Amino acid sequence: RGYELVNEKDFEISSISRTGKLSVDVILAVAGTVDEAKKAYYGVSDQALLAGFEREKRRLRQEVHAAKISQGEFRTQLKDLQKAYDRQKSALDALAEKFARVNFDDVEPYYEEALRLFKDGQIDAAITILENANPAQRTFDILRERQRIGKAQTELDTQRAELEAEKKKQIAAVRLLAEMYSLKFDPVQAEAQYDQLVQLDSTDLEILWDAAYFYKEQHRYHKALRWYPLVIKHPLVEDWQRANAHGYLGDLYTVIGELPLALVAFRQAKRIYLRLYRRGGTSILFKDNLSVSYSRLGNTFTAIGQLDSALTYHLRALELTKRHHVRYPRNASLKSGMAISYEKLGEIYTVLGKLDSAMTCFQEETTLFKKLHNSYPKNTNYKNGLAISYSKLGETYTILGRLDSALFFYSQDLELIKELFVAYPENVVYKNSLAIAYDKLGDTYTELKQLDSALNLYQLEMGIFKELYFAHPDNVNYENGLAISCEKLGQTYAIQGQLDSSLIYFQGFIQLMQKLYFNYPENIKFKNGLSIAHERLGAICIEIGQFDSALIHFQIRLGHAEELYTLYNDKVSFKNGQAIDYWKLGDSHFRLGRQGNTYNLFQKAIQLSSELVEQFPRHKEFQRNFNFMQYKFTQMENMSQEDMKVEIALLNIVEPMKQQVQAAIKPDEKVALQEKVVEQLLSLVEEYPNNLRLRTNLGKAEGNLTWYQLMIDE
Repeated sequence: RGYELVNEKDFEISSISRTGKLSVDVILAVAGTVDEAKKAYYGVSDQALLAGFEREKRRLRQEVHAAKISQGEFRTQLKDLQKAYDRQKSALDALAEKFARVNFDDVEPYYEEALRLFKDGQIDAAITILENANPAQRTFDILRERQRIGKAQTELDTQRAELEAEKKKQIAAVRLLAEMYSLKFDPVQAEAQYDQLVQLDSTDLEILWDAAYFYKEQHRYHKALRWYPLVIKHPLVEDWQRANAHGYLGDLYTVIGELPLALVAFRQAKRIYLRLYRRGGTSILFKDNLSVSYSRLGNTFTAIGQLDSALTYHLRALELTKRHHVRYPRNASLKSGMAISYEKLGEIYTVLGKLDSAMTCFQEETTLFKKLHNSYPKNTNYKNGLAISYSKLGETYTILGRLDSALFFYSQDLELIKELFVAYPENVVYKNSLAIAYDKLGDTYTELKQLDSALNLYQLEMGIFKELYFAHPDNVNYENGLAISCEKLGQTYAIQGQLDSSLIYFQGFIQLMQKLYFNYPENIKFKNGLSIAHERLGAICIEIGQFDSALIHFQIRLGHAEELYTLYNDKVSFKNGQAIDYWKLGDSHFRLGRQGNTYNLFQKAIQLSSELVEQFPRHKEFQRNFNFMQYKFTQMENMSQEDMKVEIALLNIVEPMKQQVQAAIKPDEKVALQEKVVEQLLSLVEEYPNNLRLRTNLGKAEGNLTWYQLMIDE
């Protein structure tokens, strides 16, 4: 039969709330129910009305016969009675409709009973029930309650006004306390005050702005992420504030690894500032912030591997800042902006292998920051900028193979960063920079074969990154820094022959990179890091004789390298990585006696390396790798079958034993291990008595054994 809407009139005046809910309930009944009830109520009402009309007419006639009223009064009253009847008669349909649509869930039980009696025609009984409910008293009670509530509301309004005034006083006091704690470098207490402020009034734009900025600066990322969207949506927020809030959101998303969300936020900031710049034109604030928005976009595109877009935005930032600097040559902020733009461009040119352009950019950066630091020696930002520029020069000189120059600039970087960290030990930016400075200097000492110095620096680096990561677990840069420090320690211990320690750190490295890559698969830095972790573990597996495991790690590494180079073939480091991976995978096959696979993989490695040397002739690492590969491949081509077997035995058995000797500290331990090396070589000489390479190795091993024995005697 279907259903019909009972409370149709309610829906005509209802509305939908902000939450999407109706202001009235939906009441349905079987179709026809309302009409049936309406007819019943109409019939009863019509009958009762007519009976009342006839009763009143009889009363009037009786009064006129008894001479209580005159004929004229009779006619007048009868006429009024007829009008009242007609009026009531015309309202019967609406009255019946109203009775028929009553929802009994909304009325008292006595009302429901009275209406049922009325429907049955028992009007007197219905009236009795309603009268027994004492309607006059109930009306009086309701009016009295309304008066009481009105009075209470007035009191509440007064109390609310007093509370609002008290709240304003409290906000002023708490805000002052927060600022004082900040001045005393007590972020924990300051944070507690800002927590109170947003609880007191989360609709006040100034409170939202100050609290969100404080949370951002103090690395309370999730708190800042909660409040900046409210700033953006606030009805009183100005366009420049909204643009800045989008920019800060982008910074926060970058820190926690959400690069796609960061890109969206930075684009919003750029759109608003571009509009303001075109509208305002002369405001240096809009120009400066538009330049910053370009730089942020450039950084994000760099992080996701879109180098063409990154280069475009960094060039825009530099061009815009240069134009402003011509107009305002004394503006230090513009000089700093230019220096940072040169730094970002230099980083991209380095990735693209354009080392001359990179060097020029880093030198320009250093020149600008030197001038700023000399003019404003107490400005920590300029001092930090100068330190970073030294680090960038050190990186470039390292790539060019000029290690003395690299060591000089890295030392300059470390000196400045140490001064900043000593002055501001709670500043996590300087703390992070100090860890990176240790890392860069450690890399240089590694290249110079000063492994003890390198190891000490890497341990200092790890100590800092542990503190940073445990204090700020949401910051992916600190987690990545901890992973890198694990890699550097693992690599140093591997070079020293301490394979057990090396394996522990490399396992820590791969665990951290797996977590980062799983959470942020779009970040090519983390994907490349995981790829490197597999390469490191593969190398250790070779050293400890687990060749099948090494093969698995190198195959995974090669898969990552091929994918990265396919996606980002303009990043020369990925091409170099792919060449090295082909070589190491080929080396693993060689150790397993699979010469056919070895030749194929070695040739691929040499082809890529030769292309890199041709493209970037000043890049020392590429040249060094190519020379090594070419030499080893030529050597292998000239090997006989016996030479092959001897080489595999030396690589798989003797070399790991030699590393154990190097790792041993006590002379008697060295003697015992070296004796095993000599025994192994004697066994191989017996098997291949005419092999000159074996006899040469045996002679050196016996000489080393004699030397170690002399050490014990002394």
